[in-house]
Amino acid sequence: MKNILYFLVLLLSSAAAFADTSINGRWLDYYEEGDSIRISNGVSLSTKEDHKRVGAYIKTGLWTWDLSNSILTFKVKSSNWKNVKSAVLVVSSSGLKFEKAATLDIKHLIGNATSSDWIEVTAKQDTWIIDGAVNWSKINSFLFAMSSQNSVNVTVEISNITSSKNDLLFQQD
Repeated sequence: MKNILYFLVLLLSSAAAFADTSINGRWLDYYEEGDSIRISNGVSLSTKEDHKRVGAYIKTGLWTWDLSNSILTFKVKSSNWKNVKSAVLVVSSSGLKFEKAATLDIKHLIGNATSSDWIEVTAKQDTWIIDGAVNWSKINSFLFAMSSQNSVNVTVEISNITSSKNDLLFQQD
């Protein structure tokens, strides 16, 4: 019995060690519409003419991402920003229910960006829209979603998502 218990503990700790804990990990389709394709260090979303929204998500299993006091940095590009109605990145501490979530309005942040060029986005926590009591120290899912307008096929990609701690929480005079 002792050997079985030891084996189970070893198995569980090994599974967590081999899991893809990267924010750029295994993106999965969130909506039935559109297509999501995993690209190097990220995901590419494409709308279809008859479907105007698309999204992909990452959900953790045994771990969480600690994004408390963090700055998130990533790259984003689109085939045609003019026809992107919205592009958002959502983080959640309540799984795929997104009841305790924060939303970053990427389209608003980048303004009139040039299509087909990678744009680096840096987001402090005060740029996110909070919905519910998100627990930044226990983020367990990410959603990258976009919608198009004018019934045009559009592709938006996100990659190289990283977080860094913002050690300067306040500044004294």
